Amino acid sequence: MGIILIIFSLWAIGNQRIWEEWITLIIGAWIFISPWVLGFASAPDSWNFYLVGGAVFILSIWDVALYSHVHRHQSIPVT
Repeated sequence: MGIILIIFSLWAIGNQRIWEEWITLIIGAWIFISPWVLGFASAPDSWNFYLVGGAVFILSIWDVALYSHVHRHQSIPVT
C-alpha cells in the first residue's frame, strides 16, 4: 500500500484531479484500519500504521477541501 500511495501522490502532483486525492484518502484510511482488519492491532509496530494512515487521511481531507474551495471560487468567464 505504501508503494501505491507514493505512486498516486507523485501522480497527483502533476495532475491536479480530485479523484486522485480521494484515492489517497481511501489508501490512508485503509492503512489506518489495516491493523484491526488484518489482526495485528496489538503488535508494537502497529503504531506506525496509525500515525502514517492518520496523517495521510487528514492531509488528504485537507487537500480535497482545498481543491473543492479553489474550484468553487474560480471565476467563470462569460462570453
